[in-house]
Amino acid sequence: MPAGGEYSGPGIENGWFDPASAGVGTHTITYTYTDPNSCENFATETILVDPCTGINEFSDFTGMNIYPNPSSGMITIDLAQNKGDVEVFVMNTLNEVVYTESTFIMAGKILKIDLSDLVKGIYFVKLRIEDKEKTVKIILQ
Repeated sequence: MPAGGEYSGPGIENGWFDPASAGVGTHTITYTYTDPNSCENFATETILVDPCTGINEFSDFTGMNIYPNPSSGMITIDLAQNKGDVEVFVMNTLNEVVYTESTFIMAGKILKIDLSDLVKGIYFVKLRIEDKEKTVKIILQ
């Protein structure tokens, strides 16, 4: 804030932070803004890129698909042959839950989720059905 500034630092590509480009470790990102009177200010923030070895995926969680990805906000979760109590969590890159839903699904059920009120960026959709869990990265643009 305010809008119209520019991000810089390791891993910044077209205004977005790419952890793969930055690499594992702590990185300092700078946001610089110049107002119409040519007054300039900046803010810095550090970001930790973790190797992320803790995402659990069970191989028997078959036939599930999330689309479109990238999305403008409306996503579809096709659960195909999975059935049972389902929990859906959407988390931001700070691991904060920004959306949650619980329901019972039958095989072949499709869930539609509206995330258009979220800020553009990278999110993680975690699905939990019975004893199975899967996490998928999505991009909102």
